[in-house]
Amino acid sequence: MKTRLTSFILLLVAAASYGQQDAQFTQ
Repeated sequence: MKTRLTSFILLLVAAASYGQQDAQFTQ
C-alpha cells in the first residue's frame, strides 16, 4: 500500500510538472 501511495504521488507530481511546462510553453 505504501508503494502504491508513493507511485501515486510521483504520478501527481509528474502531471503537475508537465502542466506547468505546458502553461509556460503556451505563454
